[in-house]
Amino acid sequence: MMTSQKNKTQIDKQKKMQQARTGGRYEQIWQSTGKCVFCDLKDKYILHEENGIALTINLYPYIDGQLMAIPRTHISSPKQLSQNQWETMRKFTFIAKKIIRKVHGHKSMWSILREGGVNAQMSVTDHLHVHFIPIDSPDFCKWTYRKLKNSPLQNAELYKQQAQLILKKDTKFEVKYHQQSSLPIACDVVIMNDKKEILFQKRSLNARIVDNPISLPGGHFDQTDKSLEDALQREVKEEINYSLDISKLELLDSRIDTIYYKYISKYLKKAYNEPHKMIWNTYLYKGVCKFNNFKANDDCQEIIWVPLKKAQVHENLSNKLKKTLKKIEL
Repeated sequence: MMTSQKNKTQIDKQKKMQQARTGGRYEQIWQSTGKCVFCDLKDKYILHEENGIALTINLYPYIDGQLMAIPRTHISSPKQLSQNQWETMRKFTFIAKKIIRKVHGHKSMWSILREGGVNAQMSVTDHLHVHFIPIDSPDFCKWTYRKLKNSPLQNAELYKQQAQLILKKDTKFEVKYHQQSSLPIACDVVIMNDKKEILFQKRSLNARIVDNPISLPGGHFDQTDKSLEDALQREVKEEINYSLDISKLELLDSRIDTIYYKYISKYLKKAYNEPHKMIWNTYLYKGVCKFNNFKANDDCQEIIWVPLKKAQVHENLSNKLKKTLKKIEL
């Protein structure tokens, strides 16, 4: 009985949200929230999220299918967005247009960036956001609200049914349109023991390199206040509980590489691959004891030792990594 009452309350709430614009209740709603609603986004309405930017349903849309891109951090100006966040905003504009056309059949869309300020409903939305508004007629220049066919939850469900398309367009944007003014740097290390075995790690799913089910310890670095060797030392300590002596590191290979990481979308419940282009340095570290206190931590799920000759032709390593390993002389 309680479940039935809860469902009825939920349906009534959705209907009120659906009719708020055309029923004239919206002004009262936003003035009485008492909080920034964009700092309290609900998972059930979110479609996708990257770099602290959420792609979400608009709860009080002008027209069915309207979407928004909202930074998780409460900021009021575009100048506070990082380069990666700007790229994510561009990506979500691309994705929004594709899925609006697929789900609601509208070929045109307005992208409207709203900053904070005295004319931006400051008690609620002094929080930067972008509207993606489907256009079904030229009269939308007059901000004519449409009578909605769907509640916010129904619109969210319609879009989530296009999960495969959303993630496909995510990857396509990264491959074709992503712009970088600089490349991040990644470093890893070939740790080799006196038996000519190399230490590999099996990473957790959200940190896994697609071409390499097993990989070398290391990672990509954003800090600029330390040397690459110091950053690599910290990463190795976190992943396998081993303290490198950076004076013994030898640079084995340096290249520009594109790798794919496997991610799982929290909101779409699907795995997808995303490319990352970076400068990649691989170091060599010889002479460790196999029985040191190695321990899988952080992104590392399991430690695996592989003889060098087998690693140079290993089926679970990318061709680029195998080529690098062939530079090691026995």
